[in-house]
Amino acid sequence: MHFSIFNPTLLTGVLLITAASSAPSSILIPPSSITILGGVIPSNTLFPLVDTTPLIQFYSITNYAWTIRSSMPQGPNHANATAVNGKIYVLSGLPGIGEAGEGRRVWGAVADSWVYDPITGLWETIPGAPAGKERGSGAAVVSIFNTDIWTWLSVPEAAKYIPEARDHAGAAVIDAKMYTLGGRNSGQENARDTVFVLDLCDLEAVWKTSAAHMPTPRSGVAAGPIEKKVYVFGDEGNVQSETGVLNQVEVYDTT
Repeated sequence: MHFSIFNPTLLTGVLLITAASSAPSSILIPPSSITILGGVIPSNTLFPLVDTTPLIQFYSITNYAWTIRSSMPQGPNHANATAVNGKIYVLSGLPGIGEAGEGRRVWGAVADSWVYDPITGLWETIPGAPAGKERGSGAAVVSIFNTDIWTWLSVPEAAKYIPEARDHAGAAVIDAKMYTLGGRNSGQENARDTVFVLDLCDLEAVWKTSAAHMPTPRSGVAAGPIEKKVYVFGDEGNVQSETGVLNQVEVYDTT
């Protein structure tokens, strides 16, 4: 898998290389580390990208160097991961849970969740996702985990479901508002251009749909906030490209 660093001031990117994996989760650990968690790896030439890996890779932005850390207890792809106060939370995902024949593995959502302390290098089990809320890559139901008391919270009906189900969407939080950008509904060819917004300080208020649509419908993207803007990178399933992917960067201004 290739990994790039984008400079929003110069509007340029630098290409790096990581271990061979696809569909990992990537998160920033302030102030200067990027973590790549899990994903899938090729198992044979006929059915590539089917086995999951528990591999964790840290990239130091200041040292321009990769290191391998303590593997996850399970090897999910499309894991729901984030960093809070220097610790990494992995909340459900899609590990290989069975055989589909001819070397292929079946992916299935599991509730298993953990927290990782980069300082001690230790993983700790935390309460798993509520029954029926296990998922990986999906964006349809809102679940909230309180990292202070290790408890899954009840979500008001007004906030519980985004306006239209998505998977492989981009997401970011700016000024206590959560933005869900693009994604797809039932297949790579069904990419969407909508931006949904939820005020995390007023969960009784319904989701809003931004009047500003993405210039390009896209899914399977990477997204991240910088100041008041959300940067959206790449795409998969693009019918206008021979490779099926995009390398364009688009920016959503939340102001």
